[in-house]
Formats: sequence, structure tokens, C-alpha cells
Amino acid sequence: MKLAAGACFLFLLNSFSGDYGLHVPINFVTSAIAGILGIAGVVSLAVMQLWIIG
Repeated sequence: MKLAAGACFLFLLNSFSGDYGLHVPINFVTSAIAGILGIAGVVSLAVMQLWIIG
């Protein structure tokens, strides 16, 4: 159940941030992080995508 919620959070993030060049892939690991941590997980994935991965 949490994996599905995490995938939905990531889908919403990718839908609204596509114009800004931010894209977080939706897979098992990212969905698990977003599902377990909630919005904080989505924000942390976005920060990692922007700052670390570039």
C-alpha cells in the first residue's frame, strides 16, 4: 500500500516539475522511500536529484 502511495507522490512530482527539468524515476526503491517517508521522502529524492546527481 505504501509503495503505491509513494509511486503516486512521485508521479505528481514528475507531473508538476517537468518544466523545471526535475525528473525522479519511479521504481521500487524510490517508491519505497517516498511511501515510507511520505512528503519528506519525495523532497529528499528531489534534492538528491538536483544537487547530487545534477
